[in-house]
Amino acid sequence: GSHRELAAAVAEGMLEECVRECPVALAQALRTSEALRIATTGAAELKLELPLSLSVLQDFSLLAGGGEWACAYTDWRHTVYDAREFAREVAEVGSRIRALRLMGGADRQHWSGSDGHCGQQGGAGEPAMAEVEALRRLVEAEEAWRERQQALEDRVADLEAQLGRPPEAQSQLQDDAHAVLVSPACAESSRPGESFGVPVEAEIPGSSDTTNDGSPAEQASRQAQALVQQIRRLRLVGVDLGKEPPAVVESAGRVRESLLRAVDRLAVDLYELESHFVYELLQNADDNRYADCMQDGCPTLRFALRFDEGDEHVGRSAGSYFFSSNNELGLRLEDVRAICDINASSKVGHKGFTGNKGIGWKSCFQISDSPHLLSGAFTFKFDVGGPLGKLAYVTPTWLDHDEMARLPSEVLAAHAAGHTVIYLPLRPGSAASVALALEHLEEHHTCLLFLRRLRRLEIEYPDGRSMSYELCAHSRGAETDPTKSDVVVSRQVGSAARELESLTYLMHHEDVQLPNDGQGRLSLAFPAPVGGGSPCSEPPLQALFCGPPVRRVGFRFAVNAPFELVASRGDIHEGSATNRAICDALPATFARALEVHEQAVGSSALAFIGQEAPDGFWRRVRGRIVSSLHGA
Repeated sequence: GSHRELAAAVAEGMLEECVRECPVALAQALRTSEALRIATTGAAELKLELPLSLSVLQDFSLLAGGGEWACAYTDWRHTVYDAREFAREVAEVGSRIRALRLMGGADRQHWSGSDGHCGQQGGAGEPAMAEVEALRRLVEAEEAWRERQQALEDRVADLEAQLGRPPEAQSQLQDDAHAVLVSPACAESSRPGESFGVPVEAEIPGSSDTTNDGSPAEQASRQAQALVQQIRRLRLVGVDLGKEPPAVVESAGRVRESLLRAVDRLAVDLYELESHFVYELLQNADDNRYADCMQDGCPTLRFALRFDEGDEHVGRSAGSYFFSSNNELGLRLEDVRAICDINASSKVGHKGFTGNKGIGWKSCFQISDSPHLLSGAFTFKFDVGGPLGKLAYVTPTWLDHDEMARLPSEVLAAHAAGHTVIYLPLRPGSAASVALALEHLEEHHTCLLFLRRLRRLEIEYPDGRSMSYELCAHSRGAETDPTKSDVVVSRQVGSAARELESLTYLMHHEDVQLPNDGQGRLSLAFPAPVGGGSPCSEPPLQALFCGPPVRRVGFRFAVNAPFELVASRGDIHEGSATNRAICDALPATFARALEVHEQAVGSSALAFIGQEAPDGFWRRVRGRIVSSLHGA
């Protein structure tokens, strides 16, 4: 997967053969090989003159997250590449044919194909025969090339028709589906202003509602339901395709199957841990919008794991469930569209946001077949166990009055309080892994130091235990100390009195120069001695953070930076130029942090660096940090 190996493959012609002979398999390899994608990206960063095969490989890497649709597009690009190569070869062969025609013109006029001898001017004998034989073969080759060119042109035209258009790399799959489904054939068979028999006006929430009857809440509810219905129609749920041309029905089926495969792979295979959804919900809560003046305290996220004994009066069966409650402003239309899509995100391109709302949400399906989302006027679920099957990964179902009444009372109470609530009825056997994930999150409560907006985290367990962690400014008399932050920990078991503990962290922040003239904030957090006593000989192990925790690497101080993470978010890309820039800046940043906190941290510097790191990459980083302390 290194750049040198990729360069060798290009030099030996191996890559070109792969692009020409098995483009679909190459695209599949790019989907599954993180190293290959990193090497391809790194080769582009070298800014050298790249061969056509490597340029095509880079185009393939942009489509690595797609499904069968991406394979078709890859095949299309391969055909165009093959056509370009053919055009170059035709030009070379054509020039040879023209030259030989000039050389053997006279012999060609007197050639007799039946006896294989020259005419009156064929006295040259065998040399003349060889020239004419070569010319005859070249004429046959020219005809074969012409047929191959026509076949390639037909193939390109066929693939263009299937795709509707050559799409932009990494474009929204929803837009691509719409472009394929609303084809000219469909437009001819439908009345103006309709798509598959559905009025276009009805697809825009609120556009068909010309009245202002009802309260603002009722109008918002109608808009929310209209958006859900629009998304369902885009997934062809409840749409009759019987009157559409066969080509349109076939294209719709292909897009739908590609959508199902892509979402299934994303929701089930993306994350290594079954309970990774906890960190995705934490990241989404930090990216949410909050009121400037909050009546119910600070931005708060509540996680609760429960065992429900059921309620036969409303038809709710027994079982475990998990829910989160966040006092954000609520979901907007674009947020719901992103949640119901694969690649789309309402956060892309906006500063101050870390996650991808829509991508992270899909991780909820690892533990629940029917995630519910309640936020303001929106009340819907994704029912994979229902009639929609896997299509429900991206297709919401509106919750009617009876379904809302069956929800647990504390879930309804949180929604009634204006919070965004995610309710997950758990699959059998998932409760234990969710409990472990919550305990893991408690161990990494240091993440509150690095989150942008979220200030309070509450965790509740089925046995009555409850924990809360709240980030507070460190006070120094009447002023606050910007170099320190406090995390107030509150513990309670059942009806017992709450236990309070305040943990202080020494903070140091620096801006780091990143590739492409970018900048990122590198933050270090050192656990201060409890009670202001002497520095502890062995501080607790801390983790790397990119907002939420990533992994531990042996350091006893926390590191937060805009790392580029692998797909599972369980580690960083070791070959990333951004990550290399951050790690190169870490030793000097650590040394300057010791200067700022010399009295509290200086004597424990080696203890904070910790023992040998578990892998070679971080052992090298640790070695450079130790070297930066020489003479200090």
